[in-house]
Amino acid sequence: MDITLDVACSVAVVALFAAALIAYRAAGRPSGAARVEREQGLVLVGRGPMHAVYRALVPLGRLLVHLGVSANAVTLFSLVAAIGAAGAFAGGHFGAGAAIACVAALADALDGLVARESGTSSPLGKVLDTTVDRYVDALFLGGIGLYVRASALHLALVLAAIVGSFMVSYASSIERELHLDDPGGRVPIRRAHRLAYVLVAATIAPLCGRYALAPVLLAVGVIALFGNVSSAQRLLRAGRHAAERERAQLHAATELAATLPDVELGEAGVHQLEPAARAALAGLVPARPPRNRDVTGPQPLSAVAPPARGLDDTGPRQPRGLDDTGPRQPDTATPDSGPRAIDATAPLPAAAGAG
Repeated sequence: MDITLDVACSVAVVALFAAALIAYRAAGRPSGAARVEREQGLVLVGRGPMHAVYRALVPLGRLLVHLGVSANAVTLFSLVAAIGAAGAFAGGHFGAGAAIACVAALADALDGLVARESGTSSPLGKVLDTTVDRYVDALFLGGIGLYVRASALHLALVLAAIVGSFMVSYASSIERELHLDDPGGRVPIRRAHRLAYVLVAATIAPLCGRYALAPVLLAVGVIALFGNVSSAQRLLRAGRHAAERERAQLHAATELAATLPDVELGEAGVHQLEPAARAALAGLVPARPPRNRDVTGPQPLSAVAPPARGLDDTGPRQPRGLDDTGPRQPDTATPDSGPRAIDATAPLPAAAGAG
């Protein structure tokens, strides 16, 4: 591949984004750009390019929906394009790689738009999109790593960038699980920003002549440094928040236990507590061992087990069929004398008519 083609691809990418930005400035923000507002802006240029790209993608996404293209198909196409971009980076053709990587990045942004426009968003699609995102990140940086593999220092820098990218994504998932807000930072390092750094560096690399590798290594170094530092800060923040929440729950459970009467926290007693109390006490307050209580007095929260069948409060009950409420045994000697005790050792009466 001639270097002239790399330069042409770089110029085409710059012209494309410049046209999108000019169109955005002329037409204003499109409806639905609030999604972009949730992202932190890029260094020096802010959110302007992100709004411009979103505006350009909206009609394209609607066209794909009209043509019947599914969001999952767009996601898989972005993976195929990322493989092509990685191959171009590995061969040192950063201009061509930047053009193909832009296609992959745009397809990655399009799949969510297609899913929303067509109403086909699903858990499976979200899992597929997240998985492909991780592969795309690794492919872009991995392609650069293959190109600089002759230098141990450069290769170590690329590996650190790959680790930083994955750790930022992992820290973000931990923050979402703990319902923490994204703290941001002076140098935004979320996935959209990492892609932008790589794409910008690869685009201007062919225009730098003999120093073509310098912007690429600079972008990789920024991702490696700020990715790992940001992820470490986020994980420490998440750990402190989790520890504070656990201490608060334990303190609330202790105070709640101190205000409760001296009750037995058996299975039945816990089920009678309020749901909030059960949630606070679950796993935090050990159950007290049951103690003997007077069944005739006021009952605690834990229900007293009902007497076993055949037993009353005063002692054992006669077996069914031997008391006054059940059928009586035949009595031929004294019919009206009431029930009589049966001697288990006495012989059975002779049958009628026996000699």
